[in-house]
Amino acid sequence: MLSEALSRDVYRTKRQLAELMRCTPRDVEHAVEQARKRSQLPVLSGPDGYRLARNPEELAYNVERRHKRAMVQLVTIQGEKAYLERWRAHLNPPDEPAAVQEAIQW
Repeated sequence: MLSEALSRDVYRTKRQLAELMRCTPRDVEHAVEQARKRSQLPVLSGPDGYRLARNPEELAYNVERRHKRAMVQLVTIQGEKAYLERWRAHLNPPDEPAAVQEAIQW
């Protein structure tokens, strides 16, 4: 269905593809993901929507652009995880060693 709904000339939005395929936009996302994972279709994506690549160079450019974005997101997520760890540690500090606790009680 996806291959019939996509065009090599015209970008189509998820909503447009969903109407053509008689499914939800989320189903379109899943179909695109599966087609890419299984190497079934040369699906391009961008701000204007989805379409099929006309040649290998066009697909290579799109894949590289999406790869760079994915790498930036991974680095961003690493920073967020580090912040989350520090935040949780601040809210739940580890127990102080017994020797320090005894010294404080005196």
